[in-house]
Amino acid sequence: MNNQYLKQIRDLYGDELYLESDPNIKNIPTVSNSIDDYESDLNSFNNQINQCQKCSLGGTRNNFVFGVGDPNASLLLVGEAPGEQEDIKGEPFIGRAG
Repeated sequence: MNNQYLKQIRDLYGDELYLESDPNIKNIPTVSNSIDDYESDLNSFNNQINQCQKCSLGGTRNNFVFGVGDPNASLLLVGEAPGEQEDIKGEPFIGRAG
């Protein structure tokens, strides 16, 4: 595991480490050291969730809006549900929100 990742987790959650113990959960993206590995993990995660229909947004959207940018960035911006322009283009933070 990446030392920087562990430091970030400690800063966020303290000294306790919680691990998922459900043996049925598979294909969880892992911590990697190279940007190619991060990009591969993000693509894999996107492929796993982009057909989700568990909420009403899944049935009404035109395009799945996952995200764009550097997969090795140290800052992540998370917004609300996609607006009309994001849904049309399939990219976050465009139109008025961008």
